[in-house]
Amino acid sequence: MTLRAQVLIAACFLALPATLASAGGPPIVLVEPPAADSAADVALVVRAVQCGAPLGKEIDARAEGLVAGERRTVRLALRSTAQEGVYTVKRTWPTDGRWVLVFALDNHGKATTIVEIAENGLPARDEKGTMVTRSEARAIPEKEIAALLSAPRSTNRRAAL
Repeated sequence: MTLRAQVLIAACFLALPATLASAGGPPIVLVEPPAADSAADVALVVRAVQCGAPLGKEIDARAEGLVAGERRTVRLALRSTAQEGVYTVKRTWPTDGRWVLVFALDNHGKATTIVEIAENGLPARDEKGTMVTRSEARAIPEKEIAALLSAPRSTNRRAAL
């Protein structure tokens, strides 16, 4: 191998970490309970981030439900806050039936977060009081959402406090 080829290969290896860092990690949609001082109608806070930095991208937000054996979809309105990439969600899904909330983002890579809704209509929490969410760096297919809605509720879920 010539010296020129060796230098070229070494330069590529040295540039790789910088290239990966500038490309960033996958986008993610974070869903959190509202702060104690939030308005009474705020059910959740939603953040779109990539490598810790806020994304000013549009998030698709909807409630997917199964009510009396019939599938329903309710679009959720995201309200902007003073912080870039941070939104609040008002509770607009019905109390009857089984529901999950789906928050999806497409920003040079897909991200989806699903929030399970407890029987009382609020986000479900686990034994530690943590909100039950499922986040993936991909679009979650419709058949997986349908399976979540038709599966029996897990016994380790409890209603939000």
